[in-house]
Amino acid sequence: SYSKAWKMIRNVEKSLGKPAVTRTHGGTEGGSAFLTEEGRLLLEKYMRFESKSRQALRKMFEEEFGNE
Repeated sequence: SYSKAWKMIRNVEKSLGKPAVTRTHGGTEGGSAFLTEEGRLLLEKYMRFESKSRQALRKMFEEEFGNE
């Protein structure tokens, strides 16, 4: 949900000690949010981690089950 997503963002920012997202409050056209430089770097690191994790799991799976 929307509120859960913002709670997760606040937790990330608390852990970073820096804002990950800049926000503008709504008006007639609604608000907006953008990643800060810190947020962008964190997202890039996470995406690299996720990719490496998938590759490692694929390799382990093949080692265990590839010959069956």
